[in-house]
Amino acid sequence: MRILIAGTTYYPAINGQAIFTANLAEGMARRGHQVFVATQYDPKQPGNSTHNRVEIYRAPAISLERLYAEAYVSLFPKAFLRELFEEIKPEVVHIQDHSPIGLACLSLAEKNNIPAVFTSHFVPKNYTAQVKWLDRLGFISEPVLWLWAWLAYRRVKYATAQSDYAVRMLREHGVRGHICKVSCGIDVEHFSVLDGFNKKLWQQKYDVDTGARLLLFLGRVDRDKNLGVLIEAIQKVKADGVVNESFQLLVAGKGNALEDMQQLAKNLELDNEVRFLGYVPIEDLPELYHLADLFIMPSEVELLSISTVQAMASCLPVLAARRGALPELVTEGGNGDLFDGQDVNDVARAISEVLAKPEAWSQMGEESRERAQVHSMEAAMDGYEQIYRRLANGQKSC
Repeated sequence: MRILIAGTTYYPAINGQAIFTANLAEGMARRGHQVFVATQYDPKQPGNSTHNRVEIYRAPAISLERLYAEAYVSLFPKAFLRELFEEIKPEVVHIQDHSPIGLACLSLAEKNNIPAVFTSHFVPKNYTAQVKWLDRLGFISEPVLWLWAWLAYRRVKYATAQSDYAVRMLREHGVRGHICKVSCGIDVEHFSVLDGFNKKLWQQKYDVDTGARLLLFLGRVDRDKNLGVLIEAIQKVKADGVVNESFQLLVAGKGNALEDMQQLAKNLELDNEVRFLGYVPIEDLPELYHLADLFIMPSEVELLSISTVQAMASCLPVLAARRGALPELVTEGGNGDLFDGQDVNDVARAISEVLAKPEAWSQMGEESRERAQVHSMEAAMDGYEQIYRRLANGQKSC
């Protein structure tokens, strides 16, 4: 089957949508399908290329560096995409966002009677948290952003969503067609089984406190992730003195808020308690998870959270915000704890309570790994392959 996957971001970009799209494209290619990706210019990977049997086509784009680092947009991609459609003749089109590239592919699919399926990775907070003037508009910006999304959603006949929460979001904001829930998928075994793991070596590589309990956050270091609240909670746990053992928060990732978060930690005198690792290569992630004792995700806008599922597959107890899709991954008293991501006191409470019972971590970790199984890459690829076949065969439901 000839499958075209379209969206603004793709490998080698490091974000949830790019990781999911690359996993999906390469997974379908391994299953023998011809897979093409339509995305936009990336200075790290200029021009068209082939990676892991996936043919990648990049439309010209302009830089949005003043709004967000490493951001680009292809404003008028339709001519570029029209030629691509004529060349590859896709049997199914899978759209990842309502960007100009996504909308142009949707129009071309409609014009050529090619079945299209839509997966949304959109949450307005992801935009307003990065662009200050949007954030200042407050109550105006989010409705306008949702209207922009609705103009695409109302045209969608088939959609997929990563979680029950994501399904509800699509329904609430305009999708009236068929919606199938399919997880993003991760390689569970890749994260759960490590041969010859040398903890001391990895402690040295990332210069962590060898005598401390390690909490790990991994993701974009941007304001929508609520890292400011988390860092303030770390300061409160330290000040309260209820945790007898030393502990350290590892912040892995980069983003627009990195310097602000570093300054906040410095102002709160948390030089020993908060360690910023910066960008961590994908190949180091399994070892990084196994280096940690606990994983924490304070973001309240996750449609799934790939890093949280990876941490679960790595047998880590998880502390997470009680909003978005995270309560579908974490059970209080089961594989971790939930907290109010806007409440410093509640975040500190959850950290203190779980740090105080290390004897329960092993059982929590086992439950995390068991819950991660439903998000396996194999299950996700099975789900999407079935959807593509049904749509290509003219069936009216995905």
